[in-house]
Amino acid sequence: MSLLDLGFKQVEMEKQVQSIAADLYIAELDMLLCIDGPNHYRNNSLIPIDSTIYSDKIFKKYHKHLLRLDYKYFDAIFKSPEEFDYKNGAAFLKAKMEEYFLQRGETMPLPIKAGDTAATQ
Repeated sequence: MSLLDLGFKQVEMEKQVQSIAADLYIAELDMLLCIDGPNHYRNNSLIPIDSTIYSDKIFKKYHKHLLRLDYKYFDAIFKSPEEFDYKNGAAFLKAKMEEYFLQRGETMPLPIKAGDTAATQ
């Protein structure tokens, strides 16, 4: 399972926004996804450094949604440093995206796939 399997067809890696890169961009949601390593935080805390705060302002100015994921969560979906667990990774990302929308009182809008019975009802 990947974001493409979830029905998102316009997924871009390393999306440039005013010379700042976000890790992923999902066009259907106008959502940027950033996976933040330890260099995004102050002294091993979850307090973002000034450049991360600045990039958030830029990202939010040009895109509707921004989801930042702490690298500690992202590390949980690796089988090993060389092998990525795509199925668990996509399921994890979907859960985090759903949580993001739920916190805003919304449901995550998933694209309707061709042949889906919900599309005809």
